[in-house]
This record gives sequence, C-alpha cells and structure tokens, in this order.
Amino acid sequence: MSFRVFTQTEAGRLLPVLWVQHATRFYAAELEILESDAEPLNALRMRVRMTARSGSAATASITRRKTEPNDHAAAERAERAGRAAGMSLLAARCEWLWELECEPSDSESCFLLCAVLAAVALGPVLPNDESTLFGVRGAVERADRCRKAPPS
Repeated sequence: MSFRVFTQTEAGRLLPVLWVQHATRFYAAELEILESDAEPLNALRMRVRMTARSGSAATASITRRKTEPNDHAAAERAERAGRAAGMSLLAARCEWLWELECEPSDSESCFLLCAVLAAVALGPVLPNDESTLFGVRGAVERADRCRKAPPS
C-alpha cells in the first residue's frame, strides 16, 4: 500500500533529521536513511528503514512533489468515506506532499513512519485506497493494532 502525506513544510522539503528525532523521541524507534538522490533539503527521493521497538521493520521510498487538484479531491472523498471531519481542510493547506511506498505496508513500523511524517509535515495521511484520512493519532492506533495482531 502506498500513502500520500500532505505537508506544509517549505517547498515540501524532506526533513530526515527531524524524522529521526521524532522516531527516537516519541516512539523509541530507529529511523535510518538508506539513500537519497541529493543533499536532504534538496532531495526529491529518499529511501529509509524504520525499526520499531518491537523489532518490526519496514523499508520505504519517499518522494516529494507538488500537490495536484486530484490530490485534494481525493482527500475530500476520503474525509467523507472515513468520517474524518476537518482533515481535508488541513490537506487543502498543503501545497506539497510526500508519497510513501512502504514494504511491508501493513506493519507497525510502516504506520509509525506515517505518524512521524504526519507530525513533521503538519498534514494528514491518505492511504491509496482513499478509505479515510488520518493524522498522527490515527497512524499510532494502526501501528498498535498491527503490533497486537497475531502473526498470520
């Protein structure tokens, strides 16, 4: 599954130093930058690895781009579908977004990464199925459910 994280950061800049600080401070997780296509503030693409305290790990590719009208329309549809009142208004403030491809996408670590990105971006997360919009709390709740779920 992929996610779009709407961001209010200047020019949508990727901010890995802040991501690492948030992951460590708030989730006792480890976030490692695996590769970047440029110096972080100018990067358009980055690969990271998030490892939760539980040992769950996920690798993600993150790409920044300007939002398009269809991104905001998708946020509005998702807000209605998921009854996420007010979240599309937050997305509307964001001129940029970070596209996140996470593997595995249904893991505790992937959702913790979404929480970290949403906190730094000051914007909501839109899953590719457009079922809802969620913020930091919603991402943490999903991470908790993944951690508590019995292995399949």
